[in-house]
Amino acid sequence: GRKSALTVDFFNSLLGRKSVGGASQYLGVFPESEAGVNDPLLREYQSAGRTLKVDRPEGLREIGSLALQGSTLSMLFVADALRKGDGYKVDLEKSQGWYGHAASLGSGRAMYGLGLIHLARSDIGNAIEAFEAAGERGRGVALWALGLLYEQGGGGISQDTDKARAHLERGASLGPVWSSRTLSILLMSGRYGTWPRLRGYATYLTGFVAAPIAVARGRVDLIMR
Repeated sequence: GRKSALTVDFFNSLLGRKSVGGASQYLGVFPESEAGVNDPLLREYQSAGRTLKVDRPEGLREIGSLALQGSTLSMLFVADALRKGDGYKVDLEKSQGWYGHAASLGSGRAMYGLGLIHLARSDIGNAIEAFEAAGERGRGVALWALGLLYEQGGGGISQDTDKARAHLERGASLGPVWSSRTLSILLMSGRYGTWPRLRGYATYLTGFVAAPIAVARGRVDLIMR
């Protein structure tokens, strides 16, 4: 129906485009590390990152080579770039392959990326499964995405603000800014009573300045983790 189509378009824009405000605009930022994920070629990857800043084509070549050699962080970088067309031609199939490989090595960030791929294809069911798996691996941004999906409804899932709140509360507890901001908007609706509404106002004011401060300090991990 029309609501389903609008919902899919909304999330594809919010979660899938670098130019639109949302956590995925930071997904393509050079990932320095991921808690709990070992990269056997970390030093080489960091060196490629320095090359990337002064010679992007050469840096992309180095990172691509490291991905083939088993560098988890390089796989994530390549997958992100292929999904968004940043230095590569957009190729969702190849992007999904790299995300899948990184996910098999324990990356929650990769599971979030798989969720974005499924969402771009309007496959809400698999997107939810991937986001849930990413959330279990500590990716608060995936719980934020789940909160948005259940808050909006459509695309084959029923609107459920209680589920939305539960996911957003879990996401906010892990620290990322976007979960806290979206949770605050839900609480400010007054649906859950006066005290949660007041908490929503306070949380929103805090989150309003937290994102730009995190970016200014080079701490996009506070948004993306």
